[in-house]
Amino acid sequence: MFIKKLGKEIGTGFSELLFPNICVVCNDLLIGTETGICSICYNNMPYSPWRFNDQNPIVKALWGRSLLSAGFHLLSYRKGSIASRVLHSIKYENQQDLAVMLGRKIGFELRNSGFLIPVDGIVAIPMHPKKQKIRGYNQAELLAKGISEVISKPLISGLLTQTRQTQTQTAKGREDRGMNTGDKYQCNVNFSFNPLNHLLLVDDVMTTGSTLQAAEMAIRRVYSPENLQLSIATLAYVF
Repeated sequence: MFIKKLGKEIGTGFSELLFPNICVVCNDLLIGTETGICSICYNNMPYSPWRFNDQNPIVKALWGRSLLSAGFHLLSYRKGSIASRVLHSIKYENQQDLAVMLGRKIGFELRNSGFLIPVDGIVAIPMHPKKQKIRGYNQAELLAKGISEVISKPLISGLLTQTRQTQTQTAKGREDRGMNTGDKYQCNVNFSFNPLNHLLLVDDVMTTGSTLQAAEMAIRRVYSPENLQLSIATLAYVF
């Protein structure tokens, strides 16, 4: 037993030597329970001062195009910032644990916001099946998983599907972003969940809001605003 345990520890140490666990932002070695990002970079991220409510900038950005009850974004996104590095690592460097951890951070912010309208369930904005198969995961689902763990609301799957593949929005110009989504989501007309009065839509980043608007439009074809309220939460918002 001792030899087996010693061998496992040696193997772990050798693996960490070859593939050190480092911060995705500053590349310093992580210590203790740090996940994906060191404590210094975590504390220096550009956190949004806005709370989860109907006056959040991501809700205001969709005024006239959407009927949302409330919105929240954790980080303010600028090209080359800590937020952009974190997002890139989550999407393209397999930082799944970091996504779940930041989802929990969003969950704590939502829980402490004082917003009075209860959420019944959480819906992650879906990826196209081909893209998700290549990546191996949907970062929005990982964020939603973390949120669900904190606010104790179920993560709902099967309501939305993405039927048309599009390019990533953050790499496109602002005018092109709104032309990139269109009618790309479909809502399951046979979906059953009770109660279904208020859903929280979750995505990794919002640019012009065209992706979230397209998802809302798909849901509204099946559920009217009188029957179902929608709110949104994202890891970041591109100003």
